[in-house]
Amino acid sequence: MRRKEALVLIVICVLYLVLWWFLPKPSFWGLDNGFKYQGARAFAETGQIRVAYTGADFDPQGGYRPMVFPYGVMSGNAQIPVFSVLFMVLGGFLINLMGAVGPYLLPLIGGWGCLLAGWFMWVRLRPGLDGRMFLIMLGLGSPLLFYSLTLWEHSLSMVFVILSFVFLIQTRELSDDEDPRTWEVTLAGFLIALATAFRTESIVWVGIPIFFWRATDRSLLDIGRYLIGFLAGMGGLIVLNNWATDSLLPLHIMSNFKVNQVLNYKDLFTSRLFNLYIISAQGFKDVYLSVLLLIPLVLTVFWRGWRLEKDWGYYLAAGVLVVWSIYFFTMKGVSNYASYTINTGGIFWVIPFSVLALMPIKSRKIERYWGLFWLSPLIYFVIVSAFAPTLRGVHWGPRFVIQAVPFMLLTASVRGQRWWNHYSITKPLIILLVLISVMNQIYSYDILYKTRRANLELNEWAENTSLEPALTSMWWLSGDVSLLSDRYPWYLTDTKGRINFVVDALRDRGVKKFNFYEREPYITDDFWLSIGTEPIGEDYFLDGDGRTRRRWFKILR
Repeated sequence: MRRKEALVLIVICVLYLVLWWFLPKPSFWGLDNGFKYQGARAFAETGQIRVAYTGADFDPQGGYRPMVFPYGVMSGNAQIPVFSVLFMVLGGFLINLMGAVGPYLLPLIGGWGCLLAGWFMWVRLRPGLDGRMFLIMLGLGSPLLFYSLTLWEHSLSMVFVILSFVFLIQTRELSDDEDPRTWEVTLAGFLIALATAFRTESIVWVGIPIFFWRATDRSLLDIGRYLIGFLAGMGGLIVLNNWATDSLLPLHIMSNFKVNQVLNYKDLFTSRLFNLYIISAQGFKDVYLSVLLLIPLVLTVFWRGWRLEKDWGYYLAAGVLVVWSIYFFTMKGVSNYASYTINTGGIFWVIPFSVLALMPIKSRKIERYWGLFWLSPLIYFVIVSAFAPTLRGVHWGPRFVIQAVPFMLLTASVRGQRWWNHYSITKPLIILLVLISVMNQIYSYDILYKTRRANLELNEWAENTSLEPALTSMWWLSGDVSLLSDRYPWYLTDTKGRINFVVDALRDRGVKKFNFYEREPYITDDFWLSIGTEPIGEDYFLDGDGRTRRRWFKILR
């Protein structure tokens, strides 16, 4: 059985490499990918993650800087990306070793690590079942595929969260061993700190096993060892962060909590509830439609009677297929696939198979630590929903809680295989849930490929110009063209008044020409003449549902 599992693992890892290889590189899924890349490139070139801002002399507050809030902060005459310092430092080393594609290896390595750690977890917990379904669901039926192929830190943080739980659990075999392996407890705490170095929300995981400590079969004294390992790791993280950013706390904590501030308790409660909806049940723009269409899926777990009826398995399978068809073809029918992911990220839509993890597994033969693996993800969902400023974003699946996915799939895979073995009527539904989950991830690769290809073309078009200063009224453009927005002067100008201010500053510097990027409605020539500039050329880039125009201007004296 282990050989078959190993073969599945190898095939999935090779498939990851092939899919990674064919993705356009360097290119970006979103502007945060781009700014993160700039931080890594700055470290490769200067040994610091500070990106120079040429407008600091006339704009010391950074109001016109290309690394827009909340993705970057000003520090002196430089911008600092607010993302994981450790990720950008490692990315910088890889740029020096392998060139521009180097940082893209990090998420791929994280994906491989998750698959290996997941298999290690399955083998060590010994559920007595074939692990191939679990590996297929983790590798091909979950957003791990997507996050292993784009410039995010999630797959790396997932590796250490999985390993932390595996080392923390005292299995029956370890309990019978004369060596209690207390070092594993300290290592488990350290691994959570390492996961936090990549994704700050990982810190939530340190408290969940303490609350359910009895389920780990460790002694109370081991809590101290666990916390020592965690605090040691966090100490190193704080030192690294302070060295790189002059801040003890990760910068994105302070920047993100300034976004979407809530004024009263009612709005606070509503926003927290909406956060929980976003990461669990959101599949459409309409809240009611998203929740109502989930009913056939939820019934499969909470209504036990259908497994005892001859025909109900087929009825539920048909209902799930109809609902997913509506979900899938709605996504395919929009003009901007990537942007629409902001409305489709609920885990039960992205991974329908995960609904099997909503109820605990009840069996006298099963160890009590399985309750920890069932309940921990659900508690994590609630905590992150309660404390994160917002969980919306253009990404595939609930990325802020992606670390919970391996544990949910662990429970779901055990339940799915038990149903398969004991209730033949469940087989059509289980097959359907697996196929739909895998199809969703194939779709995610398709939109990732198209978005990255379009972004590469955008960067190539933007690079095909002289290196005069660039101005833009498009706040996101500097992140999308991160291959060059840190290479020469670049300024964000939202309004006409801000354009005039920057043009005057350039005139004072003796600059004779500049470029301007905009989307419709375009600024008229009358305005440009009124501020002492003259258009001397233009070209266009077809960008999704609109056209980006670039114009060249001469500054008149």
